[in-house]
Amino acid sequence: MISRENALKILNQHIQNANMVRHCLASEAVLRALALKLNKDPDKKLASVKKISDELGF
Repeated sequence: MISRENALKILNQHIQNANMVRHCLASEAVLRALALKLNKDPDKKLASVKKISDELGF
């Protein structure tokens, strides 16, 4: 799995619209908060921008 920093680089390389990047980061924040509320590890693939990058095939 790639690091969050690399995932952010890939995200910014492939998504030029600043609003879409902010949307991805906001989605990550929501998933991380939900993981914490459910007593899960927020750094797991499910709750991070890394998951988005993995889903896009990077």
